[in-house]
Amino acid sequence: MIRITQNLKNNIKESLKISIMALVITLGVTYSYAAWVGPTSTPPNNNIDAPINVGETSQIKDGGLGVDTLAVFGNSSVSGYFKLGTTSDECNSGIEGAQRYVSGSGIQYCNGEEWVGLMSTSACMSSGSQSYTTPGIHTLDITDETSECNFEVVVKGAGGGLASGLIGSPAGAVGGATQFDFVPGSAGTFSFLVGGTGTTGSTGGGYGGGGSGGTNAGQGWYCSGGGGASAVSFESVVLSIAGGGGGIAAHLTGAHTGVGGSENNSGGSASGIGGDNNIGGAGSGASGNVGTSGAGGSNGGNGVSGSVGNGGVPGQGGIGFPQFFVSGGGGGASSGTSGCGGGGGGAGYGGGGGGEYAAGGGGYVNLSETSNALSVSGVSGGQNGSITISW
Repeated sequence: MIRITQNLKNNIKESLKISIMALVITLGVTYSYAAWVGPTSTPPNNNIDAPINVGETSQIKDGGLGVDTLAVFGNSSVSGYFKLGTTSDECNSGIEGAQRYVSGSGIQYCNGEEWVGLMSTSACMSSGSQSYTTPGIHTLDITDETSECNFEVVVKGAGGGLASGLIGSPAGAVGGATQFDFVPGSAGTFSFLVGGTGTTGSTGGGYGGGGSGGTNAGQGWYCSGGGGASAVSFESVVLSIAGGGGGIAAHLTGAHTGVGGSENNSGGSASGIGGDNNIGGAGSGASGNVGTSGAGGSNGGNGVSGSVGNGGVPGQGGIGFPQFFVSGGGGGASSGTSGCGGGGGGAGYGGGGGGEYAAGGGGYVNLSETSNALSVSGVSGGQNGSITISW
């Protein structure tokens, strides 16, 4: 009985050994099968991608790669765009040379002590200059590259014309002149009106609103026309006007002119009173046998022609340029014995009046659009106006 029990125990032990060994072999085969997959095509096709490694062979990864810190010890090449992010890290010597992008301020770099601007989001990307000296209308296109540049503009109205038949052929008055700064802020077009100096005769008014001077045939005097105004606008917004100088007027007592206005100043005259706040000066009234002087135009209108006294030919009023708000100067009066009036200069918003004593045109600056406006030296009588712009 005892021997039978011992044999039973031995049989049970052997059975357990066999079962455990079978289980181990089964699990091992299952694991090995799950970890190994046979080739899907004939070698060397369809190999799996090599892992990123420290080998010398160059590697290209089609997908993105994210890392906490990336150190490049050689050259780097970026074929697409390079995007800078922002950071609130304090600038110190440990990150000197680091760069970041701050919305509204642009790119900044760490100089070891503080973050400073490297390039503004509204930067001027080029520089240059241009001068316009030929009477007429000219344009200059502004691109996005230069739209944020500060443009320094100098506007000079033309001087009054040279008289004929008077001793020494005296010249008309100096034209007004203004300098100012302007930042366009967007792409667009500058338009420039360059005034011309006056001449003599019935059509002697300078281009840019200058009125013509009168003629005194009895004395052989030919009074000169007023100088034309010069003006600048950007996208139809007038920025500045420099008035033209008044033409030379002659009388038995001498010759007289009126200076062109600059900035927001009126044009002056020898005895006439210049208008205030963008209004051109008015010529003095008629005296003796000199006819009535022509009044200056207003709001871009033409000037009024002068009238005849006891002879001679009066000057015609200047032609205005409404797109620049440049008004024509009045025409000079005439007389067969006493004298003749010089033409009024073209002017901002109001033309200078012509008359026995010619008046220069008033000046104008759009103070809401420009900055740093100031008066500068104008051109002399007998010279054309000019506009110079630099950025």
